[in-house]
Parts: sequence; C-alpha cells; structure tokens
Amino acid sequence: MTNSLSSYNYAPVKTHSNSLSQQMSQGIQDHQSVDSQTASHVGLNDNGQKIAQAAGLDINNLNANEINALNHATYTGQSYNGQMTYNEYHPFVQDVVDEKKQYAIPQFDPNKIENLPAATTEDAETGKIEALDIWDSWPVVKAETSVPVNYHGYQLVIGMMGRHEDWDDGHLYLLYSKYCDDNFNDWKVAGPIFGYNASDQYQQWSGSATVNPDGSIQLYYTFDDHTDGNNDQQLATATIDLNYGPDGITIKDVRNNKVLFKSDGYYYQTYNQWKNGSDSSADDYCLRDPHVIEINGKRYLVFEGNTGTYNYQSPDQIYNLNNYGGSSISEDVQDMFKIVNNPTVYKKSALANACIGLMELGGNLEDPAISKLYAPIVSTTLVSDEIERPVIVPIDGKYYLFVDTRLNRGIMNEQNNEANSKIGDNVGMLGFVADSIDGNYVPLNGDGTVLTASTSSKSRTSEYSWYAVPMPNKQGDNSRYILITAYMPNRNEAAGSGKNATWGPSFVVKINPDGTTEVLDGSVTNQQGIWHEPCHLSEVFQNYPKASSVQQVDDNNHLNSNQNSKNMAQFQSSLRGMSGHHLNQMAYASDVSGNASKSNLDRSESDLEEVSMSNIGGKTTSINFKRSKFNKIDQQALPQTGEARNTQRNGIIGLACAGLAAAIAGLGFGYKRKH
Repeated sequence: MTNSLSSYNYAPVKTHSNSLSQQMSQGIQDHQSVDSQTASHVGLNDNGQKIAQAAGLDINNLNANEINALNHATYTGQSYNGQMTYNEYHPFVQDVVDEKKQYAIPQFDPNKIENLPAATTEDAETGKIEALDIWDSWPVVKAETSVPVNYHGYQLVIGMMGRHEDWDDGHLYLLYSKYCDDNFNDWKVAGPIFGYNASDQYQQWSGSATVNPDGSIQLYYTFDDHTDGNNDQQLATATIDLNYGPDGITIKDVRNNKVLFKSDGYYYQTYNQWKNGSDSSADDYCLRDPHVIEINGKRYLVFEGNTGTYNYQSPDQIYNLNNYGGSSISEDVQDMFKIVNNPTVYKKSALANACIGLMELGGNLEDPAISKLYAPIVSTTLVSDEIERPVIVPIDGKYYLFVDTRLNRGIMNEQNNEANSKIGDNVGMLGFVADSIDGNYVPLNGDGTVLTASTSSKSRTSEYSWYAVPMPNKQGDNSRYILITAYMPNRNEAAGSGKNATWGPSFVVKINPDGTTEVLDGSVTNQQGIWHEPCHLSEVFQNYPKASSVQQVDDNNHLNSNQNSKNMAQFQSSLRGMSGHHLNQMAYASDVSGNASKSNLDRSESDLEEVSMSNIGGKTTSINFKRSKFNKIDQQALPQTGEARNTQRNGIIGLACAGLAAAIAGLGFGYKRKH
C-alpha cells in the first residue's frame, strides 16, 4: 500500500545553485530564433530554435529524434544535491574499462580461495546440512564509529546464505569467531536468525547491525516478499538476544521483528508505482540494504532506493539538460543526442532513477520508527538504475559514503560491452564525502571511482558487494584508511563445480587529503574473511615478510634484507606510524561486556597510542536456551579482551615487542594459526 505524503515528517529537499546551468539557460534565452521558415520546415519550435542556435548546430542536418529532443530540452529543472550527472558518471565508466591501477581490485591467488567451512550447515529451508553459498555479509558494529564490536570476546558477522543451486534460498545467518582469531577456518554458525522451516517466498537480504545499550543486537535488513513472483523489497528491523559463553554464541530470541518502511512514493518509488509502470519488466526496483549510523545519540539509516515523484523517472529526464553537467550547451546537447539516437539507451535512460536514501529513526532503540524522511542524498537519475549496498564511514567529522554498482545497470552500453570483453566483468565501487549526514555529497576522485573490476566474473577470484570498515591513523597523518571486504561468487559454477560463494580476502584503500583514493599495494590479506584490523603481529598481508621470530628483525627495528618485499614499500610508507590500537596486544576499543580492561605491555619506540575503552553496557545472565537444534551452553562470562590476549599471548609478547615498529610499518597484524 502506498503511503500518503502526510504519513511522514519530510526534511526539505536540498538543492544548490548551479551557476553554469543558469548561465547556459540565460545564454539560450539571449539567442534570437533562427529563420522561422527554415525552422518550421525542419519542425523546430521556438525553444528548439534557440537551443540549436546556442549549441551552434546546423539545423538542416538534424534528424527527427534530435529535433524532438531540442523542442523539449530545458535547463529550468532543479539541481539536487548529490545527483551524479552524465559527465560525472561517464568518467567512472571509463575508469572501469581502463583498469587504472589506482582503482583496480587487487589480484588474488585462485588456488588459495576456499569455501567458508562454517557455511556447511543446516539450511534454513530444508533443515539439511548442506554446503551453502554466502553472499552479502556485514559485521556487527558500533553505530557511532562503524567499527566492529568485541562482543564478550567474539566478533559477530551476519551473512545472507542459501543453497548453491537455488538463488531463491536467501536467508540471514549469524556467524562468529573469537575476537582476535583471524583464522578463516575458525568461524562458526549460530544458525539462521529467523529460524528453520523458512520459505523462499519470504527472504531476507542485505542490511546492517549494531549493539543496543542492553547488549542486544539491533538488526536492520531487507525483507523480500516474493509471493507474486517479483521482489517486493521492504526495509525491516529486529532485535536479537544472544547467549554467549566459553562454548560459543547461540541465538536466544528474536523480537520486535517488523517492516519499517515500504517506501512513500514521493521521495522514493513504491513497489506499486514500479509494478504499475509502463515497462516494469525493463525497470529495476530497489528498496534494500539499510545501513545504520548513530550521530549525537540519533540513529539514521541510509538505504538503496529509486527516486519518487519529486524527481521521477521519465523521458523528461533525458531532456533536462541539468542532468548532463557539461561545460557548454553544445556538449550537453551532443550528449543528449547520443541518448535519443539509440533506442536501447533511450529506454534505459528514461527508467534510470537509482538513489541512496536517508531516514532518521525515533522511538525505542529496540523498536524504532521513522522520525524524519530525507530526500535522496545521492542519485543517478538518467545514468544508472542501481547503486547498492551503501556503507557510511564517519571519519574526523566527515561522512564517507560508498556504494556498489554494475555498468550493465547504467546507460553506457558501449563501455559496458567493452569492459565485459576486455575484463570479463563490469562492476565497481563509487565513493562520496560530505560534511553532514544529509549532504552535500561530493564524488571522491572527481568522478566517484574507488574500485573497478580486474578479473572476469567467471573467475574464482571475482568480487562484489564490498563493505568498508574504518582503520586507525596516527595523529598528524592526514590520510585515511579503510579496510575493504567482499564475497566471491560463482554463479552457474563458471569457475568450477564445488566452489561456492565465499568470503574473499580483504585489502586496504587509502583516502588522500585531497579527496583522491588508491588501492594500496601489498595490502591483500592472507586469510579470507577479515572484517576488522587484526589484533596480532604476524603475516596477515600476503606480501608482508613473515615475522614469526625475533631473528627476522635487526637491532634497528628494520626487516632483514632477505625478508624485504619491494612491492610493500608503498604500503609501509602509507601506513607507517598508524595508531597501534589494533596492531599491538592492546584490548580493542569497544567492549560489550562491561568489564573493559587492557594489557600491560612494554611499548616499543614506535610511540603507540593507547585506546580508551568504551563500555556498551552488556550483562551476563543465566538463561535456559529453548531454541531447537541448539543445546544449553555454559553462561560463565569469558575473560575480557585484554585479559584473554594476555593469557593467550604472554609467550610471544617478548618477541613481538622487539619488532613492533617494523611490523606496524608493514601493517603485519593478524595471527595465522598453524594446524
């Protein structure tokens, strides 16, 4: 059911003054109509005549499509904050084709990619133990920082999983491992969040999760109603209570499960608007991927959607020259002609209205409601019908927004075909930055490009659905760093049978002070499924020299020459002096248990910064676990993070401290267990 406009508290639409557009509009008005007899002969109206003259066109060489476009063209439309123009989107598309090293996803060794062992588990629909695919996944984070939490000594990740042969088997599962255990094989599954006997008619897709003050997990996810054969996507939320103890994590209860937003029709397209549209079969409907962030005690959701009636999809968007963003009237008109002269591109452009939405939440944290609905903070009207999986990372008072997309959802078919031919894939990540949560969001690198495909979608190492996690930096370092995680698909077993969708290795993207970004050389992790900066001093990154003994480090805290790796030079230089609160033996900053503590470690001359402990206020209670398929577990509280690390690693502290400065310079964190 479509909600009425009065159902929501709407924040005003943010627009900005586009002086260049105003100059162009005035330039058109300043022109006199061309010879009326000639213009009448070719079919131009007064508006078309003026635009043709301002663009320097020979009206005798215009075809019917171009004449119709000129007659309808205008610069009078609004310029909405965060709207990507044709001339911003085109360079991103070209970046994908060009495979620029600055943005190219690192190459991974296909021989080292493994199925996630924990994904061999009881399927939510069949109840049988099967080797499941795992797709979009996300860590449980502290919503104020977007940093993964230490939940009573565990790290928690929620992932969408299902049978490899059934793409309609999509349900959410809770996974966990010990907080500082970076071994891919040690992940375990606590089970499907919404239980067994699940139906493929009601699926759960991507979202986010944070911890409430009482220690419960607040999940935001996509509820997909598939009962009429389409994907009626809705934003939903639920509160998850967990049991925890020495034997692991289990799900105690799921409560307050409800649909939060079915869209409004004004700022965001509804399912019924899409379904009743003139060509829903060619249109992409999106309302999914809610991502939570908390600012000054208020929680917000960013999400993927499509624009509603205030800036709706239609051929009129093709004729709105504000959507092109060129440097002259002539450039904008020529770009418009490219669209109107290609029937396929014309159709896609008229339907393209992807956006990233924003809402402020109110009510109880565990039973939230929509307090305020904002206009889209980023939109790709005219140029793309899908930008998805939004993640916002707050860093130093700015908000970095990252979204994933595919060129085949955009309008530039020629470049899409070229990318598919040259690379074998057409995916990428866009990035934006703003000073406030509601914008204005400015594209990073000028065109938004952050990541581009570097291998075929048929390869075992192809990636998608990237997720960004902030990394620390030392005071005085003006660069910023994010850890990128993703999953590796294997649709139709293109990379070989028995190779299921799995978590890929992680890597680092550097954000430079000038707003440019770069993928750092040598930053690929040895282990798959690294969701936060690992805690140990060891060989997390593939090209980092092994540092298993102090003999590998000389008296000056430099790696011995026989262990030197040239392709790590950039990485070491970029991250040298980073804060050690995830690279040393210190306790992690967010401790849910309420008993924050830290190790008393000798400090090396690298001048590591201490970490203030943040207590989220959880508590331990004795619970009789009644959920089927799980046994009651011991509820004795685990040692807290700092204590546990001291106990487990006292034997290596003496060795590690001697090489701490060199290890940090190479970001060699993460303990790889030997089996």
